[in-house]
Amino acid sequence: MTAHSGSFVWGNDLGYDGYNGAYQANRNNRLTGPVVELGHYEGAFLQYWRWLTVEDAAYDQASILANDTVVWTNVVGAGEDHHLDRQWAPHVVDLGDPRGSVQVAFDLVSDGGVELGGWTVDDVCVYVPATANNRLGVTDFQAGEGGTGTVALTWTNPVHGPLAEVRVVRGKDGDCPTGPDDGDVVFFATSVELGAPMVAQDAVPSTDTYCYAVFPGDGSAFLGWAVEGWNVDTGSAEVAATPEQIEEQAEENGLDAFEAQYGSISGCGCRAGGPAGWLALLAVLPALRRRQVSR
Repeated sequence: MTAHSGSFVWGNDLGYDGYNGAYQANRNNRLTGPVVELGHYEGAFLQYWRWLTVEDAAYDQASILANDTVVWTNVVGAGEDHHLDRQWAPHVVDLGDPRGSVQVAFDLVSDGGVELGGWTVDDVCVYVPATANNRLGVTDFQAGEGGTGTVALTWTNPVHGPLAEVRVVRGKDGDCPTGPDDGDVVFFATSVELGAPMVAQDAVPSTDTYCYAVFPGDGSAFLGWAVEGWNVDTGSAEVAATPEQIEEQAEENGLDAFEAQYGSISGCGCRAGGPAGWLALLAVLPALRRRQVSR
């Protein structure tokens, strides 16, 4: 057997150093990958290449686990429904939408009877679908005291395109925005660079505390969630801005262009989320980049 790519694989028994290439009887072998940090990404799934030969799960069980939860196993049949890959085969597994982080493991439990080749795996990766929420997520938005009469706004643009516009919305009546139309738009830009750090000022009419949220858009969908500590934060100014300062800051923040394109900087106040994105694949991080022989 040769690796699917490169020179190394992971396997239960690859036949070296006196071993015969078959997993041993009455054993539980497990290969555990590193923890993959998911951040804001949703819907993570596993894609890898396998060459798996294992008895019917009535006798021997080959399983894949995500955060210690089984997400795939071979079939329990009538005792003769063995899983016998004849070549390298791609396999995609839903990981159950883990949040925060995920750790993938390949497990094999054998009985005292027939032993086959077991797991051999290569090119193991974790991916997420390229939905709007995954592509357009912002997780470092901050609102704090700026210059005289202003609240300083900072964030980093999404790193995945397309990125058609970015808007910052100020909530009404002390509420936090939950969508791109839920409040007053205080910043708008269309010539935006992927992954660029952004800085803006919002001139405010009082020293009250205001709640802000940033919503990137791709031309057909916006970021559809509003999470405090990610794309939502509160801030205030030490002194109130003058009407002239508010007007000048609005022009600087692109609000004339926003009004020309959308008609009004004031949203309807409805609690609507962003539309769903499309489902092409987006690579995040490989679960197992280093491959070697394992027994």
